[in-house]
Parts: sequence; structure tokens; C-alpha cells
Amino acid sequence: RVLLALIATGMSRQAAYAIVQRNAMAAWRERTPFLDLLLADAEVTARMAEAEVRDLFDYGYYLVNIGATFDRLGL
Repeated sequence: RVLLALIATGMSRQAAYAIVQRNAMAAWRERTPFLDLLLADAEVTARMAEAEVRDLFDYGYYLVNIGATFDRLGL
């Protein structure tokens, strides 16, 4: 979602990928939350407000259709 959000700001896919990859690898190496690294990245915050970045990590986005899924499973 971060990659697509950066692209939506007008950034090229290649540049957005480099930012996401750099921060993802740092999160892995440093055991630091990915969100915290993105919020500290000037290239990200120059294009997106903090609230916009935080919204990308809202789990509700992934659960929006959970009721329909449970209905299909008869649960």
C-alpha cells in the first residue's frame, strides 16, 4: 500500500520502490517498525502527511469484507 500511495503522489514506480525497499530492509536489520522508519524518511514525509502514512497501516482496510467471507463459509 505504501508503494501505491507514493506512486499516487506523482512519484515514479522505480523511486517509490527504492524508498519502500530501503525502509523495509532497515526495519528488518534494525528491528524497527516499518511505520516509524517511513515517518522518519524525508522523502516520504515530503509527499504525504503523517496521518496519510499511518492510514496505510490501518488493519481495517484488510477486514472490510470479513463479514461477507464468514457468511460464505457459513460462520
